[in-house]
Amino acid sequence: MIGRRVDGIVVTGLLKPDPEIRRQLLASRIPVVETWDLTSNPFDMVVGFSHLKVGAAVAGFFLRNGWEKVGIATGSDHRAAVRREGFLSAWGSEVPTAVVPAPSSVALGRRALGELLDQEPDLQAVFCSADTLAEGVMTEARARGLDVPQDLAVCGFGGAVFCPYLLPSLTTVQIDGVGIGRHAMSMLMQCIEGQRPTEHILDVGFQIVERESTARAGRARSADTTSVSDRPE
Repeated sequence: MIGRRVDGIVVTGLLKPDPEIRRQLLASRIPVVETWDLTSNPFDMVVGFSHLKVGAAVAGFFLRNGWEKVGIATGSDHRAAVRREGFLSAWGSEVPTAVVPAPSSVALGRRALGELLDQEPDLQAVFCSADTLAEGVMTEARARGLDVPQDLAVCGFGGAVFCPYLLPSLTTVQIDGVGIGRHAMSMLMQCIEGQRPTEHILDVGFQIVERESTARAGRARSADTTSVSDRPE
């Protein structure tokens, strides 16, 4: 990209602290926006959210629902690992975890639930690092004769478009991906036009959108409900 003299660069995730990459980018003076993560010390500009806070928020959600035997089905990527770290920090102890290779898939979600049930046969709730993993977890639960959510509650991450249309509909951590893209492009355009953005660190936050996959007996949800919000005003 540097060799082609692009006008701006958008990176998914944070740039690795490679001194040579940093030197080249600084010398090029090409504006860079890191996205889908958050740091107080971005290379140039950043638009995203805290994965630590996501994990902690889901742990709090599980605690409020009274689930004690919980597990995590997670991909092997760094950001998923950070969400797990946030969950464990808020939970206060280790929980059964199934780590599957990224990228996530329904098949890997089915495998993950099998691993979790081997660790904890009386599992009550699962936090999945991606909505596709959560779909696989729910599929495997049905195959084993488990009812979601009565026997097993499931929460995903990402806010995939299919979440409201699964049966049961999937509770997920909703991320404003479109908003991240728009803010990143706005920052780049300001730089390209010779104006420095007033904010170079932008936290778009997140929401836990409750649906049927985590509904307790007697309070099934007929519509989406935002239970936790970390969206800046």
